[in-house]
Amino acid sequence: MAGPGEYPTLVVPFGSGQRGLAAASDLPAGSLVARFEGPVVPWREVPADEARHALLLDGDRWLLPRNEARFINHSCAPDCRLAADLGVVTTRAVAAGEALTIRYDSLTMAEYLRAPDAFFWDERWSFDCQCGAPDCVGRVDRYRIRRYEGAERVAPATKLRLGTSQGRGRGVFATAAIARDEVFERAPVIVSDASEWSHIEPTSLFHYCFAWGPRLEHTAIGLGYASLYNHSYAPNAVYLRQLDELLIHFVALRDIAAGEELTVNYNDDPGNQKPLWFEVK
Repeated sequence: MAGPGEYPTLVVPFGSGQRGLAAASDLPAGSLVARFEGPVVPWREVPADEARHALLLDGDRWLLPRNEARFINHSCAPDCRLAADLGVVTTRAVAAGEALTIRYDSLTMAEYLRAPDAFFWDERWSFDCQCGAPDCVGRVDRYRIRRYEGAERVAPATKLRLGTSQGRGRGVFATAAIARDEVFERAPVIVSDASEWSHIEPTSLFHYCFAWGPRLEHTAIGLGYASLYNHSYAPNAVYLRQLDELLIHFVALRDIAAGEELTVNYNDDPGNQKPLWFEVK
């Protein structure tokens, strides 16, 4: 367990007799400022006076924080996020003395769909939020699915059409100019667990799957145009997996003219020239 002073934080008064965490020095984005540590128990064994601090890990496994991480407060516009290893990491630069916050009511789409029945809300967790953020929810009283940060700036698939690619069947083409680094499609996916692969592999879906998961152990079918982009070892686009949001982003590697076919390297890395181990559709 982390000892006092291991992280660049201070426990400070936070009004109404509460305490919170603040930065002990100026911190850049990506700084590890705390880590949740403590015993793990089922919900029925969570003491009543610990219920407000208990952190759901998965299923019916709840962590009871025993270190300074328990004092981190909520904000509807937080400056930190909770990583998969339970570390608390800054999402922007934070000045010395500034409060360190996370969202208590935030779920990713992947977390919710993985175990929708696990995310009940206990009334003891509810409170009136006073974070002052422009989009403050006012009353924290339920879980909310977190929106992808750039969603409002992305108009997915508005510059695309399906067409015939010579010698390759269907393909995806630009209907208007696409600029380098532009996200031109934000495609949702349907994920299949690794245990289902033996059923998928003998079918035609085999040719349209993406490897998925933190270790690429699962598969996913991309919706929209996602599974219809043709392969090239000199692609004009790349795909980026957004695991938490169950999305694939397609991004232009260079300026693409209207009428040009959009291609990706099925080997994942645009520069990977390794021969494909399956026949390209």
